[in-house]
Amino acid sequence: MKFMKFGTYLILCLMLASCATKQEKAAIAELKLKHDEIWALSKEQSKTEEFYNYLNDIFLPITNKFRLDLRGNCYRLPGRNTRLVLHIAENGLIEKVSGWPEGKRLNCYKKSFIGIVLPPPPFSPLLMNMTFE
Repeated sequence: MKFMKFGTYLILCLMLASCATKQEKAAIAELKLKHDEIWALSKEQSKTEEFYNYLNDIFLPITNKFRLDLRGNCYRLPGRNTRLVLHIAENGLIEKVSGWPEGKRLNCYKKSFIGIVLPPPPFSPLLMNMTFE
């Protein structure tokens, strides 16, 4: 009798675990879809002359001078091809970082960039996309 109760309990747990896994997979797919939409918008923005000037005259010199991509030593964390989109507000604040794939490496980059204040961009929000190998 105890074995049957345990077996029933085990089957119930496995069923619940498989449901959670499906929900997690759906949530991950939704996050990736949102990220892909933001990534596409950032690619469109990057085709403008204003974006190009901001990137070359302001963003790259500042990030290189202060080595923002090296803060937190994120490169050493496992993972490849971490895609980031920095959301730069009209006052120059990097207020949000979205990215893919989720994980420790992405979280490290988020911490490195969120809160940095740059000179104001030509339009807002300016979406700066980056890929870290």
